[in-house]
Amino acid sequence: MSEAQSAIGNRRCRILLLTDRYSPSIGGVEKQCRLLAGEFSRRGQEVTIITDRYDLSQPAFEFDNGVSIHRIVSLSFLRESMRKGGGRAGNRFRSRSKSLQPLETENQIFFRLSHRLYRFFFYKLPVLSFTVAVFFALLRYRNRYDIVQVMQTHWLAIPALVAGRLLTKPVVAREATIDGIDVLNDFPFRVQTKRLLLQYGDFVSLSKAISANLRDRGVPPERIHHIPNSVFEAPQCEPEQHTRHAVLFIGNVTNDPLQKGLDILMQAWKTVVEKLPRSRLTIVGAGDFSGFRAMAGELKILEYVSFAGVSVDLSSLFSSHNIFVLPSRYEGMSNALLEAMSFGKACVVSTVSGSDDLIENHVTGIKVEPRNAAALADALLILLQNPEMVQTLGTSAQHYVRTHHSPASISEQYLRLYTGLIAAST
Repeated sequence: MSEAQSAIGNRRCRILLLTDRYSPSIGGVEKQCRLLAGEFSRRGQEVTIITDRYDLSQPAFEFDNGVSIHRIVSLSFLRESMRKGGGRAGNRFRSRSKSLQPLETENQIFFRLSHRLYRFFFYKLPVLSFTVAVFFALLRYRNRYDIVQVMQTHWLAIPALVAGRLLTKPVVAREATIDGIDVLNDFPFRVQTKRLLLQYGDFVSLSKAISANLRDRGVPPERIHHIPNSVFEAPQCEPEQHTRHAVLFIGNVTNDPLQKGLDILMQAWKTVVEKLPRSRLTIVGAGDFSGFRAMAGELKILEYVSFAGVSVDLSSLFSSHNIFVLPSRYEGMSNALLEAMSFGKACVVSTVSGSDDLIENHVTGIKVEPRNAAALADALLILLQNPEMVQTLGTSAQHYVRTHHSPASISEQYLRLYTGLIAAST
């Protein structure tokens, strides 16, 4: 160990976590940020979180379990107010703009202009204002951190990298989706900003597929660090008697309704209930499920499907279901899948980023090809008719995540990375 590494190891590491959303907002990035922050603090590290004060009723500063949380005001509250009060209008703009033919009428010209104005005032302007606010906050708090961890590779990585270069502080960007870095294509000066990130940033990838994608984008392999998501250790809960024929799906369909493959699951479920009419599917998550409800009606399976909305009572959910299904078209690394494994559930997933890393076929779950409704139905039927197999797969899944994905294990990997980067920067 070098003298610099020894010096770093003998004092607390001052970590700044940068995220555009944090608790009380509920989402995958928010969950992982909270888990990491809590574990870092428990280990005696100094943790600061900078996030967006998109809701002005939230406190500008709070101290939570040893973690300093700073919420910065930007124009993003405009986007939040639009989402709450006029979100349907924005959805109409987005949906109609995809179907417009070449400009022929004054109405279409007016609509396109209105759509562009909507995008500018309620998306681009809030993003730009928060980006600038973050940059100055990083300069202002420069004596409170040794390293910056951006919780998701997107536009927030740019102010972090510029400030990091000015202050000689390392910056790590967490690539949470398979193509997160490509979001920068929508950023002003996209060529320069992407080059800056590729040249000077270090990346945490959640899966093997994400690592490969980063290499394809030109990131040197030595600056790609594979550290997966963590998950809390779920309490032991005895499954209820009626869980044998109960299947659970959890997914957020807010941004991309097709990402989680719920349409594929509907087609597969029709085959399942034709052979096992006692089977029941529960669908939980945020977003608009009306289209999938209509699809279930068209397939004549609505009586076999329950749309439960958003739920935070995971213990109750998983105690009443023994099988979890996630037929996604793409993923980073699903928090819902990790939680299902932590509760000891038998999981059926598609072979996409993250899920492919977590599930060993017929050992910790069952894997099927994406978009293959027939294969998905076959896998579900196997489990629904084999309770012993459900128990075996669930036990193996629970052991795997407790061994490899505990907050203590994942935070240790992050701290080793941080220590090396801080030592190198000094």
